[in-house]
Amino acid sequence: MVLNARKTAIMWIRDGVLIERMHINAVCFAYAAALSSFPTAQHNSYVWQLIDYAFEKSGVSCAEKIALYNSLYENPVSNPESTVHIFNVIATESAKKACYFDNAIELLADLKSSGTTNFITSALEQKLLDSWLATSQGQEIANSLSAVLGKRGDFTKGRPHFQHVSQLGYDKIYYVADAVYEISTGAKLSHEFNIVPIGFGNEIASETIFAAVQIVSAAVLRCKNELSLSDHGESMIPALTTNLESLKSKLVDPKTDPNLLAKAGAEVVIKGEKGSLMRHLRQYFESQNLLLVH
Repeated sequence: MVLNARKTAIMWIRDGVLIERMHINAVCFAYAAALSSFPTAQHNSYVWQLIDYAFEKSGVSCAEKIALYNSLYENPVSNPESTVHIFNVIATESAKKACYFDNAIELLADLKSSGTTNFITSALEQKLLDSWLATSQGQEIANSLSAVLGKRGDFTKGRPHFQHVSQLGYDKIYYVADAVYEISTGAKLSHEFNIVPIGFGNEIASETIFAAVQIVSAAVLRCKNELSLSDHGESMIPALTTNLESLKSKLVDPKTDPNLLAKAGAEVVIKGEKGSLMRHLRQYFESQNLLLVH
């Protein structure tokens, strides 16, 4: 049964909304930057700062994070291209430990069967997303998606992706995102493309970040031959993969307060325990007549 009389699209952030890996990506960025930094960088304290920074700039691509970080701190990351490569390798490996949020797969399928079109929008390179979509994890939701939109030159997350979906004939776009930057972008473009920004308020604690540190540390060891590290990068691996308890004491809860999403322009913020978020999001979509009420 198709409920939508209008052509409606939902644009989803993959990492942090559909799949619980925002914390993993932040740690991957920190490790990638640390492994490609100048020798003067401090090991554990530097990683702690980078993790905090990655959360602060969540929603921005790895390359953009590096450029901003170098502009703020006198170019501590010596080889930005290498950092992006390292990030992509360890993020792909670490993501094997990430899972969909409870009930995400079912929600996507039910939205599609009710007449709503699902898109993933991401700042990752398109080839990385295409490779992911072919994996067993990607195939779990592939049939519920119209397209997975990544970065191809200037075509990327934000205005280009919104414009593309709008030009396909969708007269209303719901945008489900977990980062302040993403919500702010959607809010600024809401009138132009009839976007409804929905904040996905998953709060992340320091214990969750430490779990990601353990995942990423193990991933670095498994794929270190693919990282093409400098001698300095090689020498840093032991400090980043052993004695992790010394790093744990420096970790703080990141700024993932759902109220920040509201301040950034979210029309609604989905809140609750991690396991209930998709259920609450389903209830919202039911209220918008996008789903049958169970």
